Amino acid sequence: MSKKRQGRTHFSDCAGAFRGCLQIFVLWASATFCVQDAAAHASGENYVFVSFNADSISGHFEIHEDDLEGKLGIDMPPGEAEAVAAELAKSAHQVHAYINEHFKMSPVGGDAYALTFGETKVFDLEVKRFGQYHFSVPVKTLPDVVEFDHQMLYENDPLHRAVLAVLYNDKTEQTDGADFGALIFSSNTPVQQLDLTKTIEGLLRPMDFLRQSLRHIWIGIDHILFLIVVLLPVVLKREDGNWLPIPTYSKAGWNTLMIVTIFTIAYSITLSVAVL
Repeated sequence: MSKKRQGRTHFSDCAGAFRGCLQIFVLWASATFCVQDAAAHASGENYVFVSFNADSISGHFEIHEDDLEGKLGIDMPPGEAEAVAAELAKSAHQVHAYINEHFKMSPVGGDAYALTFGETKVFDLEVKRFGQYHFSVPVKTLPDVVEFDHQMLYENDPLHRAVLAVLYNDKTEQTDGADFGALIFSSNTPVQQLDLTKTIEGLLRPMDFLRQSLRHIWIGIDHILFLIVVLLPVVLKREDGNWLPIPTYSKAGWNTLMIVTIFTIAYSITLSVAVL
């Protein structure tokens, strides 16, 4: 058998194996999409904004409309913010009861604070709408360490997470913006503590970047599909108008390194342009 014919035979075998793997992957991707759709907002987040004042703790919860509708059974009307605000006000007691059951805030070793709820608002981000549920807690003495037990919105959604942002801390007179995350809760880490006597660091530390980046890639089916497509050609070469298999692992490894490097450089440029 000639070398060229043998190469074509190898390629035909590779193509057959690839088609089989592709069929399996399509079935897996379809199942993944179905699971994500059934989970309703599988990659969602909710937020807790807190101000620790000398004589009170105040703040508000922000819950995405998909979670309000899909997990709490609240009928969210389409249209203007006024209609949404009216529905949120109407169903506020239901959400308040849910929060009280699934969220606890307490001084370490003490009883949980009883949240007093106030006004309900709509936070509209054009393509995303959140219900805002404001609360306050009078305190005689602000504790040094506060413990949070966040069990909200993990129902059938293990990837859901919550971000707690500290707006003000009277212990250190630290003031931060709404984008200053202090804690991230998940179904695996629902109970966490916050030391108010120390300057609260943001979540933008190197290891946090790494963890969130890996999570971002893992839960995004589009990322996985893109990486697979980009890496498919690393085991093939073009010769005499035909696609032939790469003869050695080292060559395939070199191709992979080149593609990953170029992709990283290009992605860094686009991110830099977006940020700047």
